[in-house]
Amino acid sequence: MLDINETIGVLLSVVGENRGADDESPDVIRLVTTGRLSRPAADEYVLAYTETDPDDGRSQDITMTISPHRITMTRNGPYETTMVFEKDKRFDGWYETPWGSMSMGIFPVKVQFAISESEGMAELEYQVDLQGAFSGMHHLKLRFAPND
Repeated sequence: MLDINETIGVLLSVVGENRGADDESPDVIRLVTTGRLSRPAADEYVLAYTETDPDDGRSQDITMTISPHRITMTRNGPYETTMVFEKDKRFDGWYETPWGSMSMGIFPVKVQFAISESEGMAELEYQVDLQGAFSGMHHLKLRFAPND
């Protein structure tokens, strides 16, 4: 799809499902937005887009660095964090909020990425712990296609 050092515009569809410890049905978030896909190295892609909360209008810049067997997601804005997704490998980090920092751990059970000439996808499924306590299971699906 991309040559090394090439960047293209993409149209993204993002679906996130979050299920807490006591939730019978998940909270589902759907987003369609535009972004940029680049290829800084032969085995690495960078997908960047802005996510806007429909309830309060707050925006967050999301950057996903995708390499074989690992996806690193960085969220900038009012709720900042960096998460590293490697299947069956726990990651411990911090979740910054307007009210302070919280320790956060994730345990990915699914980490997938595929890209072709006409489209791409990333899928993550992971458990989240906040302050050492189970917070929920999250499932994130992204699909993207060139938009230039």
